Amino acid sequence: SENTTVTLLESANFDPVSILRTSHKLGLRSEASNRFEKGLDPNQSLYALDRAAMLMREVAGGTILKGAVDIYPRRLAPWRLQLRPKRVIQILGCPISKKEIKAILGSLELEVSGEEPLEVTVPTFRRDLEREIDLIEEVARLYGYDKFPSTLPASSGRVGELSWEQKRINLVREVMIGCGLWETINYSFTDHKSMDKAGLKVADPRRHSVAIANPIIEDFSI
Repeated sequence: SENTTVTLLESANFDPVSILRTSHKLGLRSEASNRFEKGLDPNQSLYALDRAAMLMREVAGGTILKGAVDIYPRRLAPWRLQLRPKRVIQILGCPISKKEIKAILGSLELEVSGEEPLEVTVPTFRRDLEREIDLIEEVARLYGYDKFPSTLPASSGRVGELSWEQKRINLVREVMIGCGLWETINYSFTDHKSMDKAGLKVADPRRHSVAIANPIIEDFSI
């Protein structure tokens, strides 16, 4: 209210797995759940508090008191990954130098040391970088996909051939289409109503189905 003179600021961080499971189970989607389920950096909580306090001082003329209470039971520390420059070239098919790799990773605020393999220290705000292939993806993204040469896949020179079973199926298909029939390819997902429409009895084993935990729509629930 207009009489408020003291404000307590809290900045919390929540477990991404727990938020994701809970929001899906309850069907509650919000801006907060979208942010936390992706995994936010818990080490940014105090910075967020300082930023909010600074704005309250600048905009509302408040006075900031010193100190903060930090309850942080499982502290998240930077982690290290190994990156093989030869593996980068093998995956991307492009002769990227070790110097370029170090420069790209350094521009992302990743600390790089060593030579072969490279030792990469990942800051806590990049929780999406968990494996070597994640680092290779970052190198590719900043190096530029347009720089990758267009090449055809290597071939042994052998010509493929359909098996007799495949030829027979294709022949039957062509004959039936020639007779005026239509081929229908159904979705793998359906619902219980379709079984009722098909006249399947309750005890019919064909009614046994696997329920989808989070179907896109009710018509694709099994």
